Amino acid sequence: MSYFARDLKFFEREGLDAKIIYAQTNVVLAALTAGNFDYTNLATSAVEATLRGMPLRLIAVTNAEPLWGIVVRKGITQLSELKGKKVGVSSFGGTSYSAALYVLKHFGLRPKEDVVLVAMGGTTERIAALKHASIDAAVIPAPGDMKAEQEGFKILMDAGAVYKLPNGGMSTTVTKIGQNSAEVRRVVRALVLATKFFIEPQNKTEVTKYLTVFSISIRPQQKNFIDALFLH
Repeated sequence: MSYFARDLKFFEREGLDAKIIYAQTNVVLAALTAGNFDYTNLATSAVEATLRGMPLRLIAVTNAEPLWGIVVRKGITQLSELKGKKVGVSSFGGTSYSAALYVLKHFGLRPKEDVVLVAMGGTTERIAALKHASIDAAVIPAPGDMKAEQEGFKILMDAGAVYKLPNGGMSTTVTKIGQNSAEVRRVVRALVLATKFFIEPQNKTEVTKYLTVFSISIRPQQKNFIDALFLH
């Protein structure tokens, strides 16, 4: 949603010059805490960091559930058919890994026994692994799952249909909230308005077009960077 809010100028309408910087999670958290960045679209990782004592706060959640597709190679028509096969996730212990465990158990499969989970890295790596048959399925976040579908794979199901976990949003530091609460409110307002626009039925055509273009434009140089940070 952060990209959507930027590209459709919801941040700009709030007087914010929002720039996205790609960085890995551990770098994001350290840089945010040090004051080198203003905001991050990390949600669950920021909450986990807060519980470990880092001075961070989750200020907005944009999705009631993860927007992750269970993408499979041709020939697989139901979850039970993943028995004896390999499923790609971003990393062990990450949110896509947790989603994979939950979904597999929900459909009666035993992770690690019936299914082999493989840490593949970012969306680009997971799609490439599907192409090379290194894995049989993968948990891929939107709009990457749409990109995979365009390349001939099948979105078997939406992980969020059974794995209910608030996902996506915006986090910042306790210092930022204390020193510039007005800016924080503008950031939250931009995200709320963008989310409302995104889900309203009358905007379906525009949103679908945006997602299609966005999924096609995922660049190879972004493949190892999964978090977006906002500077103003």
